[in-house]
Amino acid sequence: MNTTFSPQQRSGLVGGIALIVIGIFAFAAQFLRSENMAVVILGGLALIFAVWGFVARNGGLFVPAGILTGVAAGIWLVQTTMFQLAEEPRGGLMVLSIAGGFALITILWYLALQELHWWPLVVAAILAFVGAAIWIGGTALEMLTVVGQAWPLILVIIGGIILWRAFRRQAQ
Repeated sequence: MNTTFSPQQRSGLVGGIALIVIGIFAFAAQFLRSENMAVVILGGLALIFAVWGFVARNGGLFVPAGILTGVAAGIWLVQTTMFQLAEEPRGGLMVLSIAGGFALITILWYLALQELHWWPLVVAAILAFVGAAIWIGGTALEMLTVVGQAWPLILVIIGGIILWRAFRRQAQ
């Protein structure tokens, strides 16, 4: 029996299977109690979305895969005895983990579809900057506050550059 599926059928099959597995996961999680259950559930969901993205050749599914991976890794790192940190550094570690998850989106997308998407790396860089400042604390947090207040000026500068280029082209 030689059965071939169209891309649309294959996507439907994978989507249906993924929803069934997610439903079973969510149902079982109600009855299983463990410290690591959040990590298992989020990591499992991340894996489901990643596999779904590869099989269905749908890069959009790598977005939840990456984000869930980052959150699961952050929870695991914060809960492990290796990182018995004060509250602020733990928050910084969590934000850094989510930054890693956003970077993972670009990697998965490229591996599956040979398409390079930069936007997740921009988000990852911003989150990494914030996470590092929270982790370090002190002067780094003060600098983060200043950047948080001054970032709109970057939009003003970019807008000015765009206007300058537009007027320069019109003059030529």
